[in-house]
Amino acid sequence: MARLGRPDRVADRLATAAARSRAPLLQHFAAHAAARTATTPDTGTRLDRVAADLAAAGARLDAADVAAAAADAHHRAGQRRRSAASAAHASDLAGPRGARTPALDRLVRPRLTQREREIAELAAHGASNAETARQLMVSVRTVETHLAHAYAKLGIDNRTDLLGALPAVAEPATEPPQQSSQ
Repeated sequence: MARLGRPDRVADRLATAAARSRAPLLQHFAAHAAARTATTPDTGTRLDRVAADLAAAGARLDAADVAAAAADAHHRAGQRRRSAASAAHASDLAGPRGARTPALDRLVRPRLTQREREIAELAAHGASNAETARQLMVSVRTVETHLAHAYAKLGIDNRTDLLGALPAVAEPATEPPQQSSQ
């Protein structure tokens, strides 16, 4: 019920059951329901903690679902960077095939503009701002601005995290082998 949007119906019962049990997953589910029923500014942070605990316990799909709920809570609180970080975490936990749950289906994944992605990819592969500016024939300030926008949308703080935040970025492409016409 907590995952389907009605945590108020089960939060008290889960808290009571968790108090009587030492089962870690039950503790995490109770914490999830409690965080979802709270309407405080730290709801997203509490949900992020539950998502991390569930992931550490091996419950990746549950963790992905809770991370998506955290992204939504951060978004509603006006915390764009935290929302993006939680959304990226949810996507990562959902796996390469993109597992689906109600919360994951509602997840708004940040989208980079073509120029933001182009600059982020160059930076992720080690190009300096000056090198990127020269290659793209723009100013260094333009590169810095696009990188700042990409960081905010991806929920990261520096170029070291870019490669992990851009899952579709591959190593620079090489030419496919030419087939012989013989």
